[in-house]
Amino acid sequence: MFACALAGPCLAWSTVSLTGQVVAVDADLGLLHVQPDEVLTSDGQPRTDLEAVRATFFLGDPGLASVADGQGDLVPIEAVRTGWVVQAEITPPATGQPLGTVARLAVSAPPDAPRLPPLGFLYGDGLPQPECAALSLTFPILGGRDWSDNYLAAYSTGPHNGLDIPAPKLTPLLAPFDGLVVLRRTPSSVGGPYTVVFRAADGHTVLYTHLNDDEPGTTSGLGGEQYAFAPFLRQGARVTAGELVGWVGDSGRATGPHLHLETRLPDGSVVSPVEAVAAATVVSEPRVVPRAVGL
Repeated sequence: MFACALAGPCLAWSTVSLTGQVVAVDADLGLLHVQPDEVLTSDGQPRTDLEAVRATFFLGDPGLASVADGQGDLVPIEAVRTGWVVQAEITPPATGQPLGTVARLAVSAPPDAPRLPPLGFLYGDGLPQPECAALSLTFPILGGRDWSDNYLAAYSTGPHNGLDIPAPKLTPLLAPFDGLVVLRRTPSSVGGPYTVVFRAADGHTVLYTHLNDDEPGTTSGLGGEQYAFAPFLRQGARVTAGELVGWVGDSGRATGPHLHLETRLPDGSVVSPVEAVAAATVVSEPRVVPRAVGL
């Protein structure tokens, strides 16, 4: 549960529903600063004394801080922008206490604002765009692999919006660039795909899916996160180009071990990865990045 500090004529409020705009983001401290536009009391009555009210939401560990978007997916605090809409249910602090409690908190971008790509995309959910030539990548599989262009191939589910790169199971996967993990998805049931999405500083995103779900030497589907993702890899983590992030597998709807890779523009539009992958830098050893224990 998040905490919230309130300033202004609001300390005597009971539990309220707040709608407002993000006026500042402090990603280093895991804080969202919000100006309320509308506040409703528990019986649905609007408050009118909002001019001097400010709300600061404490999202926890800055490296892991995230908040649900309007669709219920988690968005890392570093992806939130000023002007985004915030909806929350808050109980102001008790007398003598510095922080109130937050029962619900969600953010959403205005309709005309650039958005992160949808977090559920895999196949056939976007119009093809030109080659992603501007995106400089490290080849995603250690040592490089032969591959063929199957972008936009006709599948029963629609056009194939990515590129498939075959490799033996448990071959190391590398971070494609310096960036941020904006999604690390573990399937809710055995047989679903393990997926990770990386965002570059300019807003381009790269998705890896079908990561390994087997225990070594088996086809059990019971390997879990430890055989899919590198130990440090979690939503909100920073990655460095060429470092180990996971292992090739065949989780989900896959006919054999391979990496399914997708690239998206900053506005979320799907774009061909072919040119960027063809020009990617191949490395023979993962880059070693010192990390604190537990990160």
